[in-house]
Amino acid sequence: MIVARFFVWFLIFSFMGWIYESIYCTVKSHKWENRGFLFGPVCPIYGIGGIVCSLLFSGIYLKNMTNLEIFIYSCIGSAILEYTTSWVLEKVFHAVWWDYSEIPLNINGRICLPATFGFGFGGLLVIHYIFPFVDRITSNIGEISMTAMAIIGAGVISADTAVTISAITGLTQNVQTIEENVNLQMEALYATIEGSIKGSIKGTKNKVVQTTDVISSTMKVLPHTVKELPSTMKDFSGNMYASFAEKLHRNTSDENYLEEMKKEENSKREEYTNIAMKNVAKFLNKSQKHVLHSVKKFTNTSKTHRAAQQLKLIERELKREKNKK
Repeated sequence: MIVARFFVWFLIFSFMGWIYESIYCTVKSHKWENRGFLFGPVCPIYGIGGIVCSLLFSGIYLKNMTNLEIFIYSCIGSAILEYTTSWVLEKVFHAVWWDYSEIPLNINGRICLPATFGFGFGGLLVIHYIFPFVDRITSNIGEISMTAMAIIGAGVISADTAVTISAITGLTQNVQTIEENVNLQMEALYATIEGSIKGSIKGTKNKVVQTTDVISSTMKVLPHTVKELPSTMKDFSGNMYASFAEKLHRNTSDENYLEEMKKEENSKREEYTNIAMKNVAKFLNKSQKHVLHSVKKFTNTSKTHRAAQQLKLIERELKREKNKK
């Protein structure tokens, strides 16, 4: 069955692409990186590119092509495939898996001339070496066995895709939840503390508690990874309020206190965000960790991207601490 054979070729090319990407990124970053959109050891974009390249230039459709022509067409085809894939992934998942922005001669960070030339030479390797090897090792496989391999491979890829999409959705929701609730909590807390400068400390303290309770009630519908945040928010806001209240008791007539409090807001915001991030990082599953470290940039908002980068650093820190034990 020709469709089954093509799909098995797709899986082989995808696996080879994953090996190349992982080795290249590991050497470049000096640490192991499981590259690719999916959690498993496949990079589908290489599978698609390998199949198209093989069909076009191996004599099936285009014959008597010179190496220069194969190189040029491979460059053009890879650029179109890479740009389109990057654009679709970003529009669907609001995330970027590769970014050439810092490399010269790039277009919107999606493709760049050095990488395109690299894929052009890759096309020559596919035609002269890789495709003949793949065709040879699969030519002796019977039709029933080939169909079974294709069905099993399709099932694994489908399951991996579903898990990856779920991981991206859950991770993005967690990151956005942290960012939104940190902002909500900090704004509410500082508003009530500001009111305490003009009103009674006792009355304001009640407002802080009430505000935190309202935020906590909204958290009940959120994923389990952030359900523990309400108690953390209460503890943190309570400590902050106690600190500011003590300062007010000592110097209630200081007109510069409000300005001092606002200067302290950024450091307190960062401190609380770290607490929330550590709580979430402890509950990340393997798929979410893979997405977190393979995605170069989240494009929902700049705040979401910064929060994701912070979560990535904290997750690595927790991993190092765990390995030391």
